[in-house]
Amino acid sequence: MANLVSKTFKTLKNEGIGSTIRKTKNYINIKAYNYKYKNICADVLIINGCSLPHPQRYRVDHQVEQLNASGLSAQKINYENLTLDKLKYFRAFIFFRCPITPVVEEFINIAKSENKKVFFDIDDLVIDKKYTNTIKYLDTMNKAERELYDNGVERMQKTLKMCDYAITTTSRLSDELLYYVKEVYVNRNVASEEMAMLSNRALSEKKEHDEVIIGYLSGSITHNPDVELILPILIKLLKKYDNLKLVLVGEITVPDSLKEFKDKINIKPFLSWQELPKIISEIDINLAPLEDSVFNEAKSENKWLEAALVKVVTVASNVGAFAEQINDGVDGILCSNEKEWEVKLSKLIEDKNYRNKIATSAYNRVIKNNITTYTGHGLSKFIKSKLNSNIAFVLPTTNISGGVNVIMKHIDILKRSGYDVTVINMDNSCDDFETRWGKVRVLKKYNTQYLIHFDIMVATLWSTVQFVKEYPSARNKLY
Repeated sequence: MANLVSKTFKTLKNEGIGSTIRKTKNYINIKAYNYKYKNICADVLIINGCSLPHPQRYRVDHQVEQLNASGLSAQKINYENLTLDKLKYFRAFIFFRCPITPVVEEFINIAKSENKKVFFDIDDLVIDKKYTNTIKYLDTMNKAERELYDNGVERMQKTLKMCDYAITTTSRLSDELLYYVKEVYVNRNVASEEMAMLSNRALSEKKEHDEVIIGYLSGSITHNPDVELILPILIKLLKKYDNLKLVLVGEITVPDSLKEFKDKINIKPFLSWQELPKIISEIDINLAPLEDSVFNEAKSENKWLEAALVKVVTVASNVGAFAEQINDGVDGILCSNEKEWEVKLSKLIEDKNYRNKIATSAYNRVIKNNITTYTGHGLSKFIKSKLNSNIAFVLPTTNISGGVNVIMKHIDILKRSGYDVTVINMDNSCDDFETRWGKVRVLKKYNTQYLIHFDIMVATLWSTVQFVKEYPSARNKLY
């Protein structure tokens, strides 16, 4: 308190009543915030446009985790909560499965005009009706439902085309996306730290059983045709092996031809992802059949990854990402026809040691190479390579003055030269404002947590020097 009184008298004596009042207001504002940040300023904002929990977890939560561990700070938001105010807090924006809306369209246009980069992320070919028209399940929709679905696909494509680049999960998806954007980066799906932790817990609680349990875990009801692909084989095997059981999990309709085996079939509802490691760990063989189509070739290898984390062997169709990622007979099994499905499944059912060998090999691979915290370097490097240089000007105030006008002119010149420019205001009372050169978006020092990296940070008066000197993530600091 004594120190505060001394500073007040000193300011009154040296700077006058006006400056004392202004600094007192700032002090009160700082204390009112109590250092609880109202905003976060970071490198990347991922905007989620998907309501399905599984895709948004892999492509939003996991990529945020990857970037934060790999040299770029990242945050997330739902597209319905996106506002133009978010433009000033980030250098780059990733729209995941985001349909176009008036706000999204305006947001992307302004972002580009301010030299910020915009990416589109997608994990499925739901960006053009020429792909989605091949999904058999969509033919069961009524006219209104189909029109609504198709409208979502078309709106997704519009957002994609507005973006500078795309990020995706598989090489086939990458090939198709190149028809819509100039460059695509493949960042395959990986497990989060929490997934790895829950999987290890499930492993430690795993119990031996006499039966051999085959499991099929469906992501959605659209996968029913995939089950039908191997249905004759399942029927043969259930008849042949008395100790064989089948577990079906998720949104799947049990075919009539399997109902005679109802005593050997266990049906579980759609589960939260936190429960999945425990459920998968209780089976011996994980099934991942896929019809051979462009749409399915673009799907990721999540089923193999999730099973490998709990040392369960996966048997998959020799299609797309499974064909690319699984080493047949080493860390998984690939099948190209009915004969291979029957022969290879029979061997796994009969030979426990063989099952365990492949499952252990898969586990050792994914635990070293497929976890978020040490797989984000490529994604981070790709995004960094596309970012425009950014400069932050730290001002004591944005109240109109000759000095402020000079800085505003500098900002205009830099923006027209391709720089991403940020204004940080030490005076917490000022917000965005208009100048003769356009709108200036202003960040307030005291209610914002700064995680963003700057190529250049400029102090503009002695009172701003300390903040610039202490800022941890600026490559060059100038006055």
